[in-house]
Amino acid sequence: PARSELAELEGRIENMEATVAQLEAKLAEDWTNMDALTAHRAARNELQELLARWEELFEETTAR
Repeated sequence: PARSELAELEGRIENMEATVAQLEAKLAEDWTNMDALTAHRAARNELQELLARWEELFEETTAR
């Protein structure tokens, strides 16, 4: 079960990294875009949470 959750998390992380990159490109053009700034902050926070969960699961599966 942990391995399938790891695979799912990896997909979500990949998607979130793409979202963050898109928002960073938008912000590179206009740092005053408050919607993009807010979305970027939220996406970065979600990415951090996903990465933290991935690390926990990875450690659990490799500790066995």
